[in-house]
Amino acid sequence: MKAKAHWIAPALAIIVLGGLTCALGLAVFDTYRTLGVQISAFGWIALAAASVVTLALSALLMGLSFFSARRGFDDRPPRDDEAL
Repeated sequence: MKAKAHWIAPALAIIVLGGLTCALGLAVFDTYRTLGVQISAFGWIALAAASVVTLALSALLMGLSFFSARRGFDDRPPRDDEAL
């Protein structure tokens, strides 16, 4: 029996999301250029860094939430008196 490749679906999802992120970034860049808004190179770097930090923080918090739920940390504590 062959082992199933469980990495294909996540890899495709990451590739698609990466492509959508790049397309969105190019669209934002083009929109700013079309509108005549001037942002320095440092501004673009700060904007990109803030986006990456926000994405990393949200991924970390979602991972912690998933970890907490899977380990039972979110379950209610047992009650001493079930009859009441």
